[in-house]
Amino acid sequence: MLRKTLTLSLILTITVFLGLAYGERHCRGGHQEGPGGMMLLGCAKKIGLEEAQIDKIKRIHLSSEKQIIKLRADLEIARLELKELMHSDNPDKSRVNKKIDELSQLRAKIHKIEAGTKIDVMSTLTAEQLERFQEYRMKRMKEARRGHRCCQHHEGCSGHGRGMGKMKGAPDGHPWPPPPPPAPPEPE
Repeated sequence: MLRKTLTLSLILTITVFLGLAYGERHCRGGHQEGPGGMMLLGCAKKIGLEEAQIDKIKRIHLSSEKQIIKLRADLEIARLELKELMHSDNPDKSRVNKKIDELSQLRAKIHKIEAGTKIDVMSTLTAEQLERFQEYRMKRMKEARRGHRCCQHHEGCSGHGRGMGKMKGAPDGHPWPPPPPPAPPEPE
């Protein structure tokens, strides 16, 4: 019974995690904004990035993404292990605390990689490019506050980005319950 419950929990966790990851990427409209400053590749021409800089930024970002993906997988596994420890008949406080420490260390590693990636990416810019990028970013932030960001082309979305703006539908902007997916075409 416990094994069945853990298996179902694992499947549910993975499904939710993948759904959230897909949803966030889709909502960002495929823009690669992340700790590595991939947002600036979207404005590479506007800020005057050279091809060599773009290639270097892509390499930095790819390297950090690989590390972060592995760490997030380890984090998810550690969360499940903690859950398993907590749901045992007689949880061992020492083992639970060790697992919590492991989770904290994994989160810290992810944050350090994200910060290091951002620093590495920004160090590839000249002072003039950095100034242009800061201006571009400020403009995007102002637009986001007005609800002009992200996936305006996506049905039901008015450019809310990471929680900003409103969705079309209900008076408060959020359709609830969400509309059902379209029915598949009927065979003839």
